[in-house]
Amino acid sequence: MMKKLLSVLLVLVMVLSFAACTSTKDVAATDTSESAAGSSDTTAAQETAAKTVVNIGLNGTVTDVSPFAPTDTNEYPIEFTMYERLFTTPSISSQETVSVIGKSWEWVDEYTAEITIFDYVHDVDGNPITAQDVVFSYETCKAAATQTDTANIDTITATGDYTLQIKLLDANAQGTMVKLLTHINIVNQAAYEANSETTPGTSGYKLTSYTNGSEFVFEKTNDYWQTPELTAYSSEANVDKIVFQCIPEKTQMTMALENDEIQMAIKADGLEAARFDEGGEDAEGFLVDTHTGSFSLDLIFNCTDSSLCSDVNLRKAILYAIDRDQVVKIVLNNAGVAASDMVSDQLAGFNQDWLTADYFKHDATKAAEYLAQSNYNGEVLKFEAQAGYESELELMQGQLAAVGINVEIKTFENALWQGQKVAGTGESDWDIELDGIGGSLVTTAWKVKFNPANFSTNLPQCGTTDPEIVSLLTKAAETQDAADLNAFHDYLADQAYAIGLYVPADKCITVDTITDICYNNMGFVVPGASNYDAYSITE
Repeated sequence: MMKKLLSVLLVLVMVLSFAACTSTKDVAATDTSESAAGSSDTTAAQETAAKTVVNIGLNGTVTDVSPFAPTDTNEYPIEFTMYERLFTTPSISSQETVSVIGKSWEWVDEYTAEITIFDYVHDVDGNPITAQDVVFSYETCKAAATQTDTANIDTITATGDYTLQIKLLDANAQGTMVKLLTHINIVNQAAYEANSETTPGTSGYKLTSYTNGSEFVFEKTNDYWQTPELTAYSSEANVDKIVFQCIPEKTQMTMALENDEIQMAIKADGLEAARFDEGGEDAEGFLVDTHTGSFSLDLIFNCTDSSLCSDVNLRKAILYAIDRDQVVKIVLNNAGVAASDMVSDQLAGFNQDWLTADYFKHDATKAAEYLAQSNYNGEVLKFEAQAGYESELELMQGQLAAVGINVEIKTFENALWQGQKVAGTGESDWDIELDGIGGSLVTTAWKVKFNPANFSTNLPQCGTTDPEIVSLLTKAAETQDAADLNAFHDYLADQAYAIGLYVPADKCITVDTITDICYNNMGFVVPGASNYDAYSITE
């Protein structure tokens, strides 16, 4: 009883704190069409019927839900509730496309694909989506530089009201095209220009109110544009109302679940999730779903001449000094694995032999040997990351200090980090950084960090001028041959420009009446598309 009382008091303090510094905003409709064709009023029966509502805890603070915002995995469940892409895929590693806004696509030559979209798509405010809106969405995303793969687009042109062509810089780049078709949010141009922060999406849910950094409320429109038989698996809307709550403190997430203040916790802490799993003290009435997705966290070195980490012996000393298994154990509470490549083992093209190969296993003796061969003399290195990775940085700072390598750590909010993380640009003066990577194909994921076309420096993200790493990547992407994939993987490890730190196994905790958690083509939870057949909580 005391535990419950303390929990309630803590939640009240949180609410009052948020109220003191934030304000809730209602989201008005943005009708840019003359008649908002396709929209309809909610029927009286729908208005009076009891609506199911699910409260969802997110383990981070979300402040940007615009359609072309910088990547933030904490924001993904909101983004995937709000926006849709041209296509999706049935799984992370699949290169088969499933129609969403796009009806079909085909190659017309080795560089160019023609896409046809459905001619009746509209957003939640009734604004129609045409080929020109798709072109606008891609061009705006490319200008924002928040999806590095858009740098591979040579031209994108509307060829009709509902047809368009995308021409790539590289020939026969199937993996790149599939990623581009499945990773860019589509919005109505006029609606975006009227409201770029909370532009209406085309999903079955409308953002009705929000308090930045605290709460985002979505309600089912009952006016989704697609027919049921053609609706993609990740576009289903199976609950009437979704309330996302930002709860970055792990024990507060646990308390919210125990007190039935939330019915789902996404990316929950591994140790806390064990309480709700089979055999745990809070297991009754809950389910814990564990899922390894497309995301991996990488450790990348600044290889420009301005950094001490241009020395390969120092890079290898650092890598052998870091105990990645300990990072997984302490930071992730064993909810994940030390990586065996820069990318997740869930991606197509991943060689399962890499899982058992020697990949910088912690070895203090080797760390000392490489350090002795380096030019390092006790200088302080800068180790930086996006905010949220403080625990990883602090633990590795101690591990490096144990072998005589001194680092200072610093984190940046997401928007600032995007301009900081590329070696040799802006204010970037880091020596070591942590940065995430994802995708569906190993070569497209590798390209995110090592395709020079992605960056204003015309060099890989680490700043190396080594032409061999680019040549090997280009060949592997073209052939998809196992030998060529191995050649890039082995050379990257030998040069130690970057390695994977870990691949997380995300924990999603739900009440036991929510089943069959929906994971999209990127491996992230889409709450509204999960199964609520047995769910009965209403407003």
